[in-house]
Amino acid sequence: MQNGSGIRHTHSFRYHLKQLAIAAGAIVSLASCGGKSSNSTSPPVCSLASPGPASAQTKARLGAYYFDGWSGPLSNFHYDNMVNGPYQGREPLSGWQDNTSCAVEQQFAWAHEFGINFFVFDWYYDVAQNEYEGDNLNNALQMTKSFSNRHGMQFTIQYIDDGSFIVPSSDWNTTITEWLGYMADPDYVRVNGKPVLFVYSMGHLEGSFTSAAIADSFNQLRAAAQAQGLPGVYIVGGIDSSYDLVTQTLNINDLSASAADGYDAYSFYNIAITGNNPGVQPFSVISDAGQAVWAYVATKSPLPFIPVAVAGWDSRPVGPQPESNWWATRTPQDVSGLVSAAITWSVSNPSLRPEPVPTPPLVMIEAWNELVKEPIWFRPSAMAQATVIPWLRC
Repeated sequence: MQNGSGIRHTHSFRYHLKQLAIAAGAIVSLASCGGKSSNSTSPPVCSLASPGPASAQTKARLGAYYFDGWSGPLSNFHYDNMVNGPYQGREPLSGWQDNTSCAVEQQFAWAHEFGINFFVFDWYYDVAQNEYEGDNLNNALQMTKSFSNRHGMQFTIQYIDDGSFIVPSSDWNTTITEWLGYMADPDYVRVNGKPVLFVYSMGHLEGSFTSAAIADSFNQLRAAAQAQGLPGVYIVGGIDSSYDLVTQTLNINDLSASAADGYDAYSFYNIAITGNNPGVQPFSVISDAGQAVWAYVATKSPLPFIPVAVAGWDSRPVGPQPESNWWATRTPQDVSGLVSAAITWSVSNPSLRPEPVPTPPLVMIEAWNELVKEPIWFRPSAMAQATVIPWLRC
């Protein structure tokens, strides 16, 4: 789990397939992989969702952030208050853990069914040293590299430059080599033909390195990519922002200054929301904060921008902390409306789109599987069926 000033960590209520049928109007069509299970020694069957009506949506290149804190033992702190606590209802249909190739492949098939086009995997530096309790935060990304069938999905990386996960200069070349191993994959997300790298927080890098050093590091990455036959790397910097509900004011990076670091575009992961009252809040608290960022970018950004729909907040499983003393309600219409608004914003601001028309606009959802703080329920549940499929249906 990553802590910080932003709202972070997430998601997904467990529902039986019968409940899926009730909510969505039909049981998810399943296909089998892994062979038949005719005896106790045969490998278990891996049930995969089939493409649905939303799979062919062309309204946007829709991505979802993927946090992989679910490969460790159930005693890992990421599961606190969920597995055997009051929030065990958040268990995904595929189970708590994403520690098998089947569990990870199921996420690809389900996401494609819901109209999502790609995952942005959170990538962590030196997880063996920096993480604990048996969790490999890069597990799903590493498994993805070996999949021959990604079910119509693409993937990319978000560099989590947070605390001890910031790559030191001494390991930058090793990190570049690892990233390029993913970027050469034909299913790796590209913008203007270039593989994409998201950076979680521009502010975190600026707090550790000079602007010139950041730009030099990015140029090293781009040069290494070109040396391997790629056209470069498209780097998207994460905006750090907070929104005060009382004053309705936004505190945000100086985007002009950050541009000197060598980014190609901006986006963000989440927003720190302050000034809220304890207890349950309307979804508009989240929606208003997100749209305040979009509005600021529309007039201040010197670079293209990928809008993000932060589709939920309820961090009560983390226990008594300032960020967990409030949570937001929401309906399928709330979430789909915010994602739709993000698409409309991109269409209305063509000069800020990373790719020109007629390419569909890039839009991000935060997040696919943040089970603890931002439970958006896109990882299979009745809410996911009701939220994504209806408005993306072609």
